[in-house]
Amino acid sequence: MASKFSSKDFNHLGIVAIVCDQIGLVDAIDAMIPPDPRADLTIGETIKLMVINGLVLCHD
Repeated sequence: MASKFSSKDFNHLGIVAIVCDQIGLVDAIDAMIPPDPRADLTIGETIKLMVINGLVLCHD
C-alpha cells in the first residue's frame, strides 16, 4: 500500500512560532490554566498550535 505525501512551504509560520515563544504565550496561558497531568499537551501549547493552524487555513 503506497502512501501519498505532499508538502507546502510556510516560512512565515516558523516566525509566528518564534514570536509566540518570545512573548511567552504558552507560559502565560499555562499560568492561568494549570496543565492537566493526563493531557499530552498543555492548554498553552494547544492555543499556540491553534494560532499557527489558523494561519495555515488563511494562507490556502
